[in-house]
Amino acid sequence: MIFWILFLVWWLITFLQPIYINGKWLMKGIAGMTLAPFVFYRKEVYLDSEQFRKHEKAHILQQRMFSPVIFLIIYSFHYLINRYLGMDHFTAYYNIIFEKLARQAEKE
Repeated sequence: MIFWILFLVWWLITFLQPIYINGKWLMKGIAGMTLAPFVFYRKEVYLDSEQFRKHEKAHILQQRMFSPVIFLIIYSFHYLINRYLGMDHFTAYYNIIFEKLARQAEKE
């Protein structure tokens, strides 16, 4: 029962406005990461980038659609499948469907 309550609460908070948090202590080698409604960024300069904001907003919308838990499961599973297929880390990440859709959203 507690799982479903947490699941529902986390999904509901994805509808809050994005909350940007400096996460340089958390991230190495990536610009940002979204666990809706929180957007962690590594450098302040990213906040001025419309491309960065659109990309992370796309991940928020994806998490609203699937729920953060389901999003993370699919995201991780897709990455692991790509690695199993012989892709290196960057290529596997670059080919995750959610990343492809977020890069497409950057251009809109």
